[in-house]
Amino acid sequence: MRDEMIALIRTAVDDIGAALDQVGADAGTDELAAVTLYGSDGVLSSLELVSVLVALEQSIEDTFGVSVDLADDQAMSEARSPFRSIGSLADLACDRMPVA
Repeated sequence: MRDEMIALIRTAVDDIGAALDQVGADAGTDELAAVTLYGSDGVLSSLELVSVLVALEQSIEDTFGVSVDLADDQAMSEARSPFRSIGSLADLACDRMPVA
């Protein structure tokens, strides 16, 4: 499931036009997971992050048929931001998926 989330995140980032310059088009899951999304070294501005989160929530609903909220108070108040990297965002999204 995590690999699928990472792919969905990459698509969302690509769709808003943000460049993942540090990884090539054929980058593996581990390389993508390490990309810093948001923060001082991140590839996204705060507005781009919001766009990625909205797109990812929609992709999750389209792909898995479930609704998730990624930018709630709990996520925003974490001591270590779940939005810092593709891997941490994928982990958050996986954690928010309902257990079947």
